Order: sequence, then structure tokens, then C-alpha cells
Amino acid sequence: PTAHDGTTADAFDVVIPSMPGYGFSAKPTQPGWDPVRIAKAWTVLMKRLGYNRFVAQGGDWGALITEQMALMAPPELIAIHTNMPATIPPEIVKALAAGSPPPADLGPDEKRAYEQVAFFYKFGLGYANEMALRPQ
Repeated sequence: PTAHDGTTADAFDVVIPSMPGYGFSAKPTQPGWDPVRIAKAWTVLMKRLGYNRFVAQGGDWGALITEQMALMAPPELIAIHTNMPATIPPEIVKALAAGSPPPADLGPDEKRAYEQVAFFYKFGLGYANEMALRPQ
């Protein structure tokens, strides 16, 4: 930062962990590496690396992990950033997965949002299916 009129206090590290089984990470030897477990592991990783304050960022599948880290709210996690927010109430997820119409108690804006997400579930998940079948 000092080369660009900043101070040493502006400096920060970037830690980019790979999801288990992807990138630079070996295939897990046990099942159950869901976003919750990965979020816990990444929090442990940051602590083992000596960080007592950190921020998490996630996009795509990383957004799910970042969201779980936020829900766990470890004291070291001071902020999150996600470029793919996916917080959907469980009853909505259930209706979407079943291909059901929107719940009757939704307001007009919520119904429109439901229809947009339903369209994505129906026509936009090809990438997710490919990743489930042939991740690399």
C-alpha cells in the first residue's frame, strides 16, 4: 500500500481456501462436507493461521459457505461479502423443489420474486447439475 500513497496499516492478507475436493484440495475421505461443515473448517483454518479478525467473501458455492459462516457468527468474523445471496426460507425452497405454485400468503413483490426464482430453478440450474455429476 505504501507504493500507492497508503500506509502499512492499510495492508491485509488474502487467504483463498479451496472447497474440499476442488482446486488445490484433496478429495475428502469422509462424506458430509456440506456448506456447514466447510464453514466450520474454514473458521478453524483462519484461527490456525493466526487470524483473530477476518472477513469472508463467497460467490457461487462459496456464497453458501460464507452465509453459513455468518450464521455461526464466530467472534473473529467481522464481516462477510457475497455476490450471490441465496437466503430463501425453507418453505419456499420446499415449494420450489416440488415445482409448486407460490404460497398463498405471499405479497405481490414476493410472488414476483418467487416466479423469478422458480424460473431459475426450472431453466437455470444446468450448471449445478453438471457440477453434481462431473465436478471437474
